[in-house]
Amino acid sequence: MRIAPLLLSALLAGLGFSNGAQALAAGDPPSACFEAWVLSRIAADQDERIAQGKDDVRITGFGAIGRRGLRPHEPGQPFRELCEAQANLADGTRQPIWFEVETQAGGAVREAPKVDFCLRGHDPDHVYGDDCRSLR
Repeated sequence: MRIAPLLLSALLAGLGFSNGAQALAAGDPPSACFEAWVLSRIAADQDERIAQGKDDVRITGFGAIGRRGLRPHEPGQPFRELCEAQANLADGTRQPIWFEVETQAGGAVREAPKVDFCLRGHDPDHVYGDDCRSLR
């Protein structure tokens, strides 16, 4: 089952098996980078890209998950958390993936959370700039 590797990756990351890109600072919301719903949503969105003929690689899991930081925000505005990981692909390779998770101020998850991601080598229209620059 596809969800099992995603949940395992999230669990391992939550236990400290990540690259530790950035520790949480006092007052920061809890990190969504490691949440199973975020990783599952990324994999499902990638599956949708495949169905639309925009890509041909399936994500089977994640490793080395880390938080890169928070985008600047005004009080009361949503947090935009920058994350990174290694995506395990169905062809047996691993590629860096960068993603942004938007949550409400105080760390509450939005009713319709926004998750944007860019998988290295799989953004042919450069929506996120050269080599996923805007999410790195």
